[in-house]
Amino acid sequence: MRKGFTLIELVVILGIVAIVILISVPRFARIYRSYKFDHYASSVEAFMKRAKMLAMESGNNTAICLDGRTLLIKNAGTSRSSFCSGTSIIDTLPFMDSFISVEINKGFFDGLAFDPRGLAINSGSVVIRNNIEGTCVKFTTQSLRGVVRREGC
Repeated sequence: MRKGFTLIELVVILGIVAIVILISVPRFARIYRSYKFDHYASSVEAFMKRAKMLAMESGNNTAICLDGRTLLIKNAGTSRSSFCSGTSIIDTLPFMDSFISVEINKGFFDGLAFDPRGLAINSGSVVIRNNIEGTCVKFTTQSLRGVVRREGC
């Protein structure tokens, strides 16, 4: 009767474990990227709704601006055109992961903005993209409506 394992049995087991790890690591990376993208999408939606709520609470226009890879909520005062220049920053949402990109489509203005009634001053959208998986989500506002709508690209 023998006790223990032979060296060959141990090498075979280690080989099987190594193969399983090599197969599972890319899958876990994909799951992580998907999780982070969903997290950013939820954060952007909450961020835009926060900007709307801050406008209503403060009685001033609030703007959503983009500075590099960071979304900003700014106090735009009573401005109806130049939302993002020379105004104070209220809150930030940085995008730390390099596989995520963010952009603001804002038409003629320099950012998206809400007035003190909670209505969007201008139409536009914030788009976030998962550059590796090729997925994206767009959050839109429409002029004279206070709705932040989530949709695919």
